[in-house]
Amino acid sequence: MTKRAIVIGSGFGGAVTACRLAQAALAQRAGRAPGARPGANDLTEVILLERGRRYGKDDFPRLQLPESMTSSRDLSSSQRAPDFSRYSWRTDYGLFDARNLGGLMVLQAAGLGGGSLIYANVMLRAPDRVLAQWPAVYSHQNLAQYYDLAEKVLGANVSPGHYPKTKSFVAAVEGLKREVVEVPVAITFPKEPGQREAPRPNRYGKEQGRCNGCGDCVIGCTLHAKNTLDLNYLAQFEAVATTTRDPQIAQVWTMAEATHIEQTAAGFDVHLVRHDQGEAPVIEHADYVFLGAGAIGTTELLMRSRKTLPSANLDALGTRVFGNGDSLGIVFDGKRASTPWSGPTITRAMVYQEPPPSPPGPPAAAAAAGAAPAAAAPLWFMVQDGGIPPTLRRVLGYFHSGMWLGRNRFASPKKTEAVRPSFGPLTDLFLDLPVLSGIFSRRVEPVEKTDEEPSWRRYAPKDFWPLLNTLTATDGALRREIELLDQRVMDRLQSEMGRRYGLASWLPSINKIVNTSVLTESVLGAIRDRFPVLGFLPTADNASTALLKLAVFLLLGHGPSANTDVLLCMGPDHAWTLKLRAGSLRADRDRTGARDDVALYGAQERILRDLAKELHGELRTNPSWTVGQRPVTVHAQGGAGMSPVPAPAGGAVTDDWGRVGTRPGAAALHLYVMDAAGFPTSVGVNPSLTIAAVAEAKVEHFIQNELGMPNWLNAATELRLYPPPPGPPPAAPPFDRLIELQLRKPPAAAVHRAVGIRWHERMDGSAAEDGTGRITRPRSDVCVAGDKRGLHEGRHVSLELDCHIPDLEVFYLERRPTVTLKGKLEIREPSVPAPRPEGEFDCEGRLWLGFWRGRMYTMNYRLNLISPRTQARGQLRGTKFIRDDPGIDSFLDLTTLHTYGTVPGRANPMVGVVRVPLSNFISKQMPTFKLENAQDLNDTGKLWAAARFSQFFFGSLKETFLPELFVKKQALR
Repeated sequence: MTKRAIVIGSGFGGAVTACRLAQAALAQRAGRAPGARPGANDLTEVILLERGRRYGKDDFPRLQLPESMTSSRDLSSSQRAPDFSRYSWRTDYGLFDARNLGGLMVLQAAGLGGGSLIYANVMLRAPDRVLAQWPAVYSHQNLAQYYDLAEKVLGANVSPGHYPKTKSFVAAVEGLKREVVEVPVAITFPKEPGQREAPRPNRYGKEQGRCNGCGDCVIGCTLHAKNTLDLNYLAQFEAVATTTRDPQIAQVWTMAEATHIEQTAAGFDVHLVRHDQGEAPVIEHADYVFLGAGAIGTTELLMRSRKTLPSANLDALGTRVFGNGDSLGIVFDGKRASTPWSGPTITRAMVYQEPPPSPPGPPAAAAAAGAAPAAAAPLWFMVQDGGIPPTLRRVLGYFHSGMWLGRNRFASPKKTEAVRPSFGPLTDLFLDLPVLSGIFSRRVEPVEKTDEEPSWRRYAPKDFWPLLNTLTATDGALRREIELLDQRVMDRLQSEMGRRYGLASWLPSINKIVNTSVLTESVLGAIRDRFPVLGFLPTADNASTALLKLAVFLLLGHGPSANTDVLLCMGPDHAWTLKLRAGSLRADRDRTGARDDVALYGAQERILRDLAKELHGELRTNPSWTVGQRPVTVHAQGGAGMSPVPAPAGGAVTDDWGRVGTRPGAAALHLYVMDAAGFPTSVGVNPSLTIAAVAEAKVEHFIQNELGMPNWLNAATELRLYPPPPGPPPAAPPFDRLIELQLRKPPAAAVHRAVGIRWHERMDGSAAEDGTGRITRPRSDVCVAGDKRGLHEGRHVSLELDCHIPDLEVFYLERRPTVTLKGKLEIREPSVPAPRPEGEFDCEGRLWLGFWRGRMYTMNYRLNLISPRTQARGQLRGTKFIRDDPGIDSFLDLTTLHTYGTVPGRANPMVGVVRVPLSNFISKQMPTFKLENAQDLNDTGKLWAAARFSQFFFGSLKETFLPELFVKKQALR
């Protein structure tokens, strides 16, 4: 009985798997006697399914513009609107597939060759500290041979250093006294920089040109200078069919998208859709199925197959998904020309690591007892010089857009005063309401609706209620309404633009290709349809051009000059969870993971600020993260992974060799995960070489153990089929320890530090000893009674504290946001006979905030007391109770601290109350609030930081203290 294998996906995992399976099938055929029938384990048919197209070097999409918009023959088109053909998978089965997963944005490719068609060609190995968290079979020592093999097939060379962007990046890194790493890339370069060489066949018979530095790496290389998978691994796969003259042994089906997999008694039925055959549904049987559709594609395919794979243990499916810490920054207007639209996308890198951050939250009991805390791993990541295709250079203006209100902007102190915003704050604020809605909203759990009505309904005409409901809603209704409005506008424009040109309305010079009156009327008409009360809105034909120019500026800002540097960051990040909700894939994670990634992205931001200072330019970070805290990744990993070390409580989806696990009592499945979906952790570097190396190891194990070929070695097969050329072998480049050697050096912190805030707080009150022994924490009734007794006895207590938040972004995402405290406690006694009890103590500790469903309900203080004279120790605990009592008491709640403490020299605990007088709060405490490490923030940036900090404290109190302005949620009480 012969065997049939189906490989889904042609990226680094799928291409390697298909290539080696076809070569094994060829070896099995060659080992049979002439005329003999295939054996029971013989593999006779391998089908590679790819949902995208096959791209030749002249087939890659290029943005075609109307003749009135360009003078370039290569870009000119006779069409009225830009031609986006083959750009987007969603509109034309194109090359790029952007997945909006809610909390995470993922960019991936669709085409024969997968991500290799648009990747930046980087060939880096995962460092030891990453592989130490993987199963032992993937240790550096075991995986080295597969890294060597994949590197040999894919090719790895060092880019020349003569490109302006490379020189600019190297100068900035060396200015920081750090080391530059020459990144290996899978590109075929000419022997001499700038030399023109005729295309010639590579070792697999595919004709390749030589890199000319055009900058088009990430939109498809028209010279075939990139060593993409269709020129090596997939070339070998298709060569098997040519050698045997049997097209069945190695088949490539493009435009064939697998929808789900069904388990049968004899194997699997793979359900797919043929996009090139009128969306025809097809079912293909397979004995073995290998998944290589990318981390997101493989995970989603398994999720859609849960019910049809009853034997598969998929309990952990969708957990441990990683974005690889991808982030992006643009440095505008530097001191030297960089021209990031020339040269390979990535040529050089810098490795950065720093000591681990302090653990958040209140002090642990072990720490309070003097025990040493557990050692945490240093935080590390890479920074790489980046590039962009010349035709897409205007996209960089998105980072410079006025709609971000300067929130993503960091400028050198010398340039800050000279830069002026192009629009006033009211204009920007109005146009950016959806963004502000996301920034100023702490995530709140769903609450029950009540029949109570907001007070404005007593005064507003009923016709205005739908509009006012939308504007005052606190559950994101405004953002959703704007999204619906946008869709209504696009629906109205279908007759003018056509579906495939939906993005064209945001392009520059839109007035040349779109009837501006139609566009303006579409927007105003959609608003009038939704809210009839606004029927008075005019059709402002004469204002159309100005509005369109304003919209283009707000979205794209202005185009970059040649003095622009693109900086890419990546590093080990923390896990997301993927789930199918109403048929759509969504990514989410708990607050701990979000907080830890804020620490990672914050460190990346600090080193980017350092580099921007060396480049003498203005840094603009990715607004998707800075404004909306939503990462964008091109290196998604995990979701159907192996078990990391130590093993997680939830288990793993696959075993060490990629086989999907089975339920207890079920027979083993021949279903394998071969791509980055099987990674147990994030690799922290560009993952393509690791995906290929791990796939080489997995498929070799499969051939040896499942196909009954114990002597099979992928490396030996490669050497036999493609022997090295005659002559002395070239010197092996030392690419294997590039990152590891950098990480073994002592960590060093960035010059810039996270933006934080400091203030000084003084509280005064009274306290008395509690001799009952019945309480161990602050309790309002006991503390108030102690306050009254202390006042009667004349015992005054004062507390002076310096309050510090070192990183505001991490602070906002902590489950229990924490403030560090340091100061003095003084207890002044009435006149008593000597010896007097000791009255002054140094204190140090933390304040953390308690939240429930988005509402702050406590502020908890914990201070360790030390006597300067005797070094005796004690502890003071305090709580501010945030609650809506009758009367106007909000200020008292926020400034009244109920205290309980064990004070050195006293037999009984002290209980009482200390307060901040209103006059002191306004005249003394408020002026002490100061931002720190904000030297490169302009006034707008400082205003953002201060406003967000204020909103965090006071915005969460609106449900408690402003019941007349908002509908009170009884479910929160």
